[in-house]
Amino acid sequence: MDWLTASIISVLLLWLGLTVVNATTPGSEFLSERMGPLHTLVPKWNFFSPHPGRYDYYLVYRDRYVDGEVTNWRRVSGINRPPGKFRWVWNPHLYRSKALFDIAENLSTNASQQYANTRDAADAVDDGGQLELRSVDLGHLELSVLYLALLRYVSRRDHSPLSESTQFLILQHSRASDRYEPLFLSHFHELER
Repeated sequence: MDWLTASIISVLLLWLGLTVVNATTPGSEFLSERMGPLHTLVPKWNFFSPHPGRYDYYLVYRDRYVDGEVTNWRRVSGINRPPGKFRWVWNPHLYRSKALFDIAENLSTNASQQYANTRDAADAVDDGGQLELRSVDLGHLELSVLYLALLRYVSRRDHSPLSESTQFLILQHSRASDRYEPLFLSHFHELER
């Protein structure tokens, strides 16, 4: 074996070892301390353990008509499909579902960090037994690529000619408890005609 082949094999084995170490919380913290920002270049595979995905995410939207009336929430179709027998072999909607998962995780994390910094509330409020959603000042999140991508996706859906603006909501669903919880609520945004 020549030195080039040995070097490549060594680098790949080191990369594999770092990936295995990075899969655990203590290992990830250790690598973060030692490698600094380069730590993010090491893959972290945790599909099954220790923190597997526990939720499904759904995108819903509603419109506000020119007279101020607000429609019921409508689910955006084509993103999530119920699990089928052959989902592990043929799953053409995987990328849309994964994209929504990544966007939901990122927006909710950033929103909760901003909420912790501003002490402004963006959540569901129990108003005498009636669940009312409140949105907060989203600040820089409204200008993020992820937020704008979701807004564009929802804005391109079918809307009534009477609709002047639209709003989207990401719902988090747990199969264990069979509950839907609001995760991220946008502001109303004007629709282009």
